[in-house]
Amino acid sequence: MKKKAVKKAAAVNTTEVKKAAVTTEAVKAAPEKEADKKVEAEVKAPAAKKETAAKTPAAKKETAAKTTAAKKEAEPKHGYVLQFAGKDYELDTLYQNAKNVWVYDLGKKLEDIKELQLYIKPEEKKVYFVVNDKDTASFDM
Repeated sequence: MKKKAVKKAAAVNTTEVKKAAVTTEAVKAAPEKEADKKVEAEVKAPAAKKETAAKTPAAKKETAAKTTAAKKEAEPKHGYVLQFAGKDYELDTLYQNAKNVWVYDLGKKLEDIKELQLYIKPEEKKVYFVVNDKDTASFDM
């Protein structure tokens, strides 16, 4: 009888071990399935992000254009007029005259001007200008 009891106990233990093994495998497999789902979701997500990224630059350009237009509208027009000895000298006109002297009198190219600074001396009735921090010239007002 002891042998039968031992065999039954062994059979029960084997069954329990098998059940435990099946349960352990199920537990191990379950996270893998969830992990697989996460990986699949991550694989699908970048495709969605690419579509969104493709739309984003266009939206940014539109927003930037609207912002720039709003700034242009918000900034009032301005002009400068120098009054001296009963005469008016508009700064825009003096600036254009300096460019004309550069091109027509000195024979240089307008495209060469990167920076143009005017020095106005009304007491001498002269405008001195510096182009690109190296070339200088002057003209009468």
